[in-house]
Amino acid sequence: NEIEKDKKIIKKLSDSSELVKFAREQYYLKKKNEEIYLIEYEDSIKNKKGEKK
Repeated sequence: NEIEKDKKIIKKLSDSSELVKFAREQYYLKKKNEEIYLIEYEDSIKNKKGEKK
């Protein structure tokens, strides 16, 4: 059920540490003294034709 799934997510995000984790993972937010590195694996990068390598 979609509503139950949303309720679980809302409850989980009410915990501040979970909210910070979500913000870091989904929006790449960081603290002032941190750097973010994005690692893309070759098999997940699409080539110009739109097909996976």
